[in-house]
Amino acid sequence: MNFEGRIVGESPKDEAASAGEDNVEQVLNVEGKAEKPREVKKRIEALLLEPEAALNVIDLMRTELGLMEEYLQEFLNMRKQPHTYTPKGWDNAVTRHKEGDVWKHTLHVIAALEKKEFIQAVRNVYGLDDSASPEDVREVLFEKCGTEFIWAILLHDIGKCGTAKPEMQDLDDEKTAYYFSFRGHEKRSSELFEGIAQRLDFPREEAEKIHQLIEDHMVMHEIARGGSVTPERKREIFQKPNSEALLFLQFADALGNYTDRSPHQKADAFYGAWDEMMKYSEKDEGQAFRRAG
Repeated sequence: MNFEGRIVGESPKDEAASAGEDNVEQVLNVEGKAEKPREVKKRIEALLLEPEAALNVIDLMRTELGLMEEYLQEFLNMRKQPHTYTPKGWDNAVTRHKEGDVWKHTLHVIAALEKKEFIQAVRNVYGLDDSASPEDVREVLFEKCGTEFIWAILLHDIGKCGTAKPEMQDLDDEKTAYYFSFRGHEKRSSELFEGIAQRLDFPREEAEKIHQLIEDHMVMHEIARGGSVTPERKREIFQKPNSEALLFLQFADALGNYTDRSPHQKADAFYGAWDEMMKYSEKDEGQAFRRAG
């Protein structure tokens, strides 16, 4: 299935798309507001945990738009927020988020869980055999990281709407990149998630885990990039109970951001951060992994 084609609406419905639509009809057979909020939450969650979850989200918006508007309006709003802009009469040398707006980026982050680099990373750090199927790998991922992980992926950037600031960067080849920065969007995303958590009646413990993943995802990007994060701050992040889920969120987020960095380079950054996490962490689970070559 051509996932990118489905996003821009170029691909016809094929067998995989039909399968995704059938899944939506089976799992989200709700009747207006008669469904209890927590049941709606469980139904949406079931779609997110399935393979090809990004396609499920697209079809959910097509078949259950009213439900999305009632419970996940903040997610829908991301369609209105671009990552880049182009001044009239100028060319934009886009260097980041070539996948498009914030909504499209989020779909690519969800789909990144099925990229070969991500699947192999789960196999490597949890000691799975290379013969483990993508389905088995996905099961282990959610067993280790919890279902809160997929909600954090879905909603980690909803705060970019309202925090966008136009920026420009002169490049070495006399070109200019025009883009939006979103400073503080992780905090705003967490604030907006609170409304979603209340509407969908999230259990408090689950909601707190999602809040933490959303709020900390940018500092994990800094750690993975080798940014200026103090040892004390690293220790604080790495010793949190959901630090592994946070690092996998960072990796999926990086894979869903189409930049000039290759997936291989992003994988190397993930493995480096994982090794560093194992040094700081007091947890017994997980294993250090250093990529060969």
